[in-house]
Amino acid sequence: MRFADIFCGVGGMSHGLIEAGYNLQAALDAWPEAMEVHKNNIFKRPGQPVSAERMRKFYRGFGTADISEIAKWSTELLEHDLDMIVGGPPCQDFSVAGSKIEGQRAALSPVFAMTICIVRPEWFIMENVPGALYSNAYLQTRKLLKNAGYGISEVVCKASHYGVPQMRKRAFVIGRLGEADWFLNSAIEGARSPQQTTIREALGDDAGVHPGNGHLDHVRAFFIRPFTGGRGVRSTDEVCPTLIRTSHEVPRPSYKPHKDDLALANEVRPLNFEELCQIQGFPVDWDWSGIEKLSGPSGKMQALVNAVPPPLAKEIGQVILDRHHGRSIPDVEKDFIAWLKSDKGLSGGTIQNKKSLLNRARTLIKGRVLTDLSQEISLLEASPEFGTLSPQVKSHLRSALRLHAEWRKPFEGLIDKGRQDLLEWCCSHEVTQKEANSMRRQLAKLQKSKLPNAADLMWQRHFGADYDIHELFEFPMETHEEETEKAFFARRQKSLASA
Repeated sequence: MRFADIFCGVGGMSHGLIEAGYNLQAALDAWPEAMEVHKNNIFKRPGQPVSAERMRKFYRGFGTADISEIAKWSTELLEHDLDMIVGGPPCQDFSVAGSKIEGQRAALSPVFAMTICIVRPEWFIMENVPGALYSNAYLQTRKLLKNAGYGISEVVCKASHYGVPQMRKRAFVIGRLGEADWFLNSAIEGARSPQQTTIREALGDDAGVHPGNGHLDHVRAFFIRPFTGGRGVRSTDEVCPTLIRTSHEVPRPSYKPHKDDLALANEVRPLNFEELCQIQGFPVDWDWSGIEKLSGPSGKMQALVNAVPPPLAKEIGQVILDRHHGRSIPDVEKDFIAWLKSDKGLSGGTIQNKKSLLNRARTLIKGRVLTDLSQEISLLEASPEFGTLSPQVKSHLRSALRLHAEWRKPFEGLIDKGRQDLLEWCCSHEVTQKEANSMRRQLAKLQKSKLPNAADLMWQRHFGADYDIHELFEFPMETHEEETEKAFFARRQKSLASA
């Protein structure tokens, strides 16, 4: 598949997708130094042979997000006959480490959507921090993409379940023309490893130092500066906290020892830049000189932590390729099965038969879940294998698609409305304990709706197993994963009072 990478940065998304088998056609970014790193590395990788003339045309920068600029770069992208556009619009306005005040950078998300609407590739990937999904900018972005005919799958992925030894969570918004929403969620969940990747698995047995204090010989420890309090001395047999720009720094005098530190912070070393690169998923030979010369060590670290971990991008890319080529089909939803029982009065073997027929029909139409039922039926009837079936089986397969569409239409409307209301609510509120209780009441209302599992599906299966409602409170998971809810809200209130 041919793709363009907008907001390409130093090449994390590009490299991961190339590793999955994609062919990069164009790369755009507003940071010249990051584009230099991208150029110095991507064309050294297998699968990207290109002439010097093509390389000069391959890259371009942009400095504004006005209509003329959008039209210019969209026209250039049209020349590449793209199957997919990918990009991670700047996330600082949404990030827990950023200002969380939507400004010009947040406005680049709708700009990204406008580019997709003009070029109209079959697929797109938009990547950002989970908090971006609750922004006004994303509400505008989603409306643009839906109006352009894209079905959207939104999922929050914890990188450690996708081959990256880091707690980092990223939101992926994946679209395909003509699809129903959530068409790819189950496949992304299926690619999620139940086991998390550890630092030792990425860096080997020699990373870190022995912490002393009677620990077993194989134990290795390191220091990584926590974002807001928390533990700084950790074991290499753990998953690394989310990397931030200062992760490589030594302990500051203000660091307070944590009860679970394996040693004193000044007795173990921090991980160096090369080790942090591997934790982010970049190859050991990745050339960062293009950015270090002009932006220094801090710019290099910022570029690193801004990047999409390549192994995560590769996993997402492989899921898309499998669906694109019809090698996967979506799982039959648990709520569809429940609906067959509650609304259709079916049970036992009859439900299993309906499920089998739906899976068979989806296989024949190569995993597609189209918003237009008539197009689904036409695609089914155009399948060569369908023509060899008996009239009775053909009728049953058509009926299976119709039944699923009957369930899906009001279901999607209900969840979309509830999700839109909650998104707008999150955009206009600071989440205090009182307001969080209000949110839970809204979720409870959805649970009492016609779909008994609506809220659970929206906040768990809709965004994936790695989603957690604390994402709405704009604190990174690793800073409160061991806190009680009471302690968490107390710290949140203190933070708001001092802001």
